[in-house]
Amino acid sequence: MKKLLAATGLLMLLGTGAWAVQCGDVNGDGAVDVGDAMVIGQYADGTRACGFGMFSEPRACDVNGDGECDMADADAIALCDAGMGSCEFTCRPFHCLRGQRKLGVRH
Repeated sequence: MKKLLAATGLLMLLGTGAWAVQCGDVNGDGAVDVGDAMVIGQYADGTRACGFGMFSEPRACDVNGDGECDMADADAIALCDAGMGSCEFTCRPFHCLRGQRKLGVRH
C-alpha cells in the first residue's frame, strides 16, 4: 500500500517506491516534535537501536542533510519544536542496519 503525507516542503520520497515520510518524523506519529528529538538523541548516545519501537522511520533522521543521524539532528528538531529554530528541514535518507546501535559513544 502506498502511503503519502501531504505536508508541503516536508515530504521526502524514500527509495524507489512511492513511500513518503515527513522529514524528521522518526517515530512515525505524523508530527516532527521533541519526541522525535528524544529518539534521535537516544540513538546518537547508543541507548536506542535503529529501526525498532519508537525509531520506526530512521530514514527520516538526517534533517540537516549531512549524512549522519546524530545530536545535531536532535537539536535542530528540538529547537524547531520550541519555536527557537527553523523548521525547514531537507532530509537526506539515512540508512542503518536494523538493530544497529552507535558504538563507542557511551561513557
